[in-house]
Amino acid sequence: MKMLTRALIAGALAFTALPTVALAQAAPPIVVVDMGRIAAESAASKSAEPQLKAKFESVQARAKTLGDQFRGEYESLQKAQPSMAKEAFQAKAKELQQRQVTAENEVRGKEQDYARSVQYVRQQILEAVNPIITAVMREKGASLALDRDVTLATAQSLDVTNEVMTRLNAALPRVNVNPPAAPAAAPKK
Repeated sequence: MKMLTRALIAGALAFTALPTVALAQAAPPIVVVDMGRIAAESAASKSAEPQLKAKFESVQARAKTLGDQFRGEYESLQKAQPSMAKEAFQAKAKELQQRQVTAENEVRGKEQDYARSVQYVRQQILEAVNPIITAVMREKGASLALDRDVTLATAQSLDVTNEVMTRLNAALPRVNVNPPAAPAAAPKK
């Protein structure tokens, strides 16, 4: 009787496992790529890093210089206020505010240029890596590629990041950090 019970349980377990095994075999193969690692560690990204850092530091230095300059000018104006005519003080204060707005616009433009440079670097890497991922998928017989960041857990055997990185580094060792100039807006009619 015990033998029969064990055989029935084993058969039931095998039967319930059968659909799972069949589904696993029928599921399309998947590859996983760590796009964060590609963005941070690829040769192209590393080649752009010093130039992007220099641009960022330049923006920060200019903002600090202008901030210090205007802070000093406002303090001087405040100290001079008691000895100035009201109209002269107001005119000087208005002129200083206008110059400060111009300086803020300058810094904002430099920040936007920096952001465009970062985006351009990312765009170049993405444009180069997509066909590489497609080729690796085809070679592995995969019909789906996922970014590691959108998975909860994956088997290490599905991760093709190293292979993609090697090919990307060979295909795109460096990128340009200066995006092409935007086309001028057409005049309004």
